[in-house]
Amino acid sequence: MDILSVLQTNFLSLVLCIIVFILLWMNRGKKSSFERLPPGPRPAPLVGNLFQIGLAEPYKYYLELCNKYGSVCTIWLANKPVIILSGYKTIKDALATQGEEFNGRAQYPFLMRSTNGFGVLASSGQRWKDLRRFSIMTLKNFGMGRRSVEERVQEEARSLVKAFHEFDVFGHRFEYKDPEFLLLYDTINAYFDVLNSPIGIVWNECLLSSVDK
Repeated sequence: MDILSVLQTNFLSLVLCIIVFILLWMNRGKKSSFERLPPGPRPAPLVGNLFQIGLAEPYKYYLELCNKYGSVCTIWLANKPVIILSGYKTIKDALATQGEEFNGRAQYPFLMRSTNGFGVLASSGQRWKDLRRFSIMTLKNFGMGRRSVEERVQEEARSLVKAFHEFDVFGHRFEYKDPEFLLLYDTINAYFDVLNSPIGIVWNECLLSSVDK
């Protein structure tokens, strides 16, 4: 065996050791997480259950999981656990009966980075409550809920309509079957479909989160 073969073998062994170390490091703490989370299929290292989900119709896979593991189950998208709720009673119990505990919203790193976590639309939890309380109090100081503010609203509405006329963005309305309108509509839908897909969630949770760090 020549020196080159020995070096190649050692290099491959080193690469395999590094890969194993990375996988073990990324799966640290998952054992305790499994014990705390609802039941679900065991995730694969690095990718979780991503390749088990039918990207075209993921809801069918979710229904199969709920039939197997119950109305509350867990899947993993990369290293991010996702809880699935199924059935009227379960969803009502989570979102209505215990709405205070489940009133959070998903955090997208790109949006959080651009707003620094502030804003009524981007924030969540206690910060959202504080911002909402402050916004309502400020609007009430400006006359929200009183007849005196009606004239201000109408004046601002007239100014806004005037601004739209000045810009004359398109100059005409679209018919619902207009090809250009359908192209815009499909583009917006495709954007949100990708954003809410498993791949989009993994992108936000893993890649953008690592960039922010």
